[in-house]
Amino acid sequence: MKSLSVVIPSIEPIDTVKEFLPEIRLRSNQFLVEFLLVDATFQADVNNFCDELGVKYVVSSRKGRAFQMNFGASQAAHDILFFLHIDSIPPPDFARMVLDAVQNQQDCGCFRLRFAPSTIFLSFWAFFSRFHWRVARGGDQGLFLSKQLFKALGGFDESLPIMEDVEFCHRLEKQANFQILKPKIQTSSRKYMAYGQYRLQWFFIVTTIQFWRGVSPELLYKRYQKFLQKSNSK
Repeated sequence: MKSLSVVIPSIEPIDTVKEFLPEIRLRSNQFLVEFLLVDATFQADVNNFCDELGVKYVVSSRKGRAFQMNFGASQAAHDILFFLHIDSIPPPDFARMVLDAVQNQQDCGCFRLRFAPSTIFLSFWAFFSRFHWRVARGGDQGLFLSKQLFKALGGFDESLPIMEDVEFCHRLEKQANFQILKPKIQTSSRKYMAYGQYRLQWFFIVTTIQFWRGVSPELLYKRYQKFLQKSNSK
């Protein structure tokens, strides 16, 4: 039977890791699942906490979600990969759902999305996560695929400081049988609450459009950092 490696890129401090990682770990149920937390810099307290949970703690040689996820995939022991954000909680028994999907000839896929805490506005946007929007498929929904397929596609584009998950899913959905599983991942809306749900969502929409129109990813990333800094100063 196939088994699953969950790859979680992170640059978060120990408090955030403690808030989310135990719940992610618990939701794997009885299936044999390997968990890897891929940090960008070594943090002794995070390392120790991962040891307590039975999560493999690895440190990449540089920061960047694309690089960290590629490195995590290279360290994964199992043949099915599941990429997950640290603040996204998969549905109970998610490992069985993913492995069943793969067993049923689904090459790759993700879950539907819901925010927590949620609002009418965020629920509206989460509703569209059930549709195949190739140009806007983000990493908050999780992403599963075989290691073989991941290698065949060359992994995430490490030259992209932003939109790396959108770009990879665009390539993936063009070449493979992509399934959106009905259960929902619960992703944290903490950034929406901190920076303003309307302002942040509009920024993401504009950024996605500009990315596909060929605006430099480096420039988009600088604008994103500036947006966060400006919002924090208010």
